[in-house]
Amino acid sequence: MLIIAFLLSCENDEECRKDKYVVFKAGFYKKTLNTQTNVYSTSALSVDSIWVHGIDNDSMLYKNKKNISSISLPLRKTENQTDFEIRFNNTTDTLTILHQDTLQYLSLECGCIKTFVVDTVITTNHFIDSVKISNHTVNTTDVEHIKIYH
Repeated sequence: MLIIAFLLSCENDEECRKDKYVVFKAGFYKKTLNTQTNVYSTSALSVDSIWVHGIDNDSMLYKNKKNISSISLPLRKTENQTDFEIRFNNTTDTLTILHQDTLQYLSLECGCIKTFVVDTVITTNHFIDSVKISNHTVNTTDVEHIKIYH
């Protein structure tokens, strides 16, 4: 009986670890104007080289990553604003994400995780043309939260 309880507790522990990973995802896109119809179309964009680090944070999240079409970023758990410096080849932009956080109860064994609701995204416009929020809720679901257009 003791062995069964031990095995079940390990299984729950493994579930807890995989359910607690909350990440903010951004995809890169290119807008192209059809001059005949005067309508924009979008397509996925692969960036040649990218560097990303959090402002007020020393960790480098992406360092000269090649041919990348999306990035995953951690949001600050202690503040309602997270800032990143993103360098596309030789052009640098700043990405500011304004968000609210909430605790989401998982279970007695797993406890709670911090999830976020994105209010606003602000960026400089050197490489980045515009940004669109496609999913405001940041939780354990594997979805894209913003589209970054070039």
